Parts: sequence; C-alpha cells; structure tokens
Amino acid sequence: KKSIKNPEGSYTVLIETDPQFLHLSPLNKNQLRQLHNLGLKIEKAFNLPQDIEWAIENDLIYTLQSRPITTLKK
Repeated sequence: KKSIKNPEGSYTVLIETDPQFLHLSPLNKNQLRQLHNLGLKIEKAFNLPQDIEWAIENDLIYTLQSRPITTLKK
C-alpha cells in the first residue's frame, strides 16, 4: 500500500499499489545517498540514533522531524 494525500481532506489515505510498480524503488540512487548522509549528520548532531521523518518535493529533501529512537534495547 502507499500513502497519498486525501483529495477530500487534509490527511493521508492508504491505497493499493499497482502491482506493476511493486518491484520499483520510489527513490533514485542520488536520493538514497542524500538520505543516508542526512541521517548520519542528524544522528551525529544529537549523538543518539534518531527516528527521522522526511519528505521530498521537486527532488529536494526536507527534514520534517527528528527524535531519539526510544524502542532500542541495549
């Protein structure tokens, strides 16, 4: 399933993914590299593993929120 903006509201809805697209990555190699580097920078800044929310628009990556991962067990 994929999450999309609800055309009738301000929230998202889950819809079935077209089977022909199930094997494709929604991100290209450059975007994956950028997200990897962004995650490393944010974790380094906070000195803790982070749960990071992000979005991409017009090929620009935006960090929406970052918070410590609280479910990790030592």
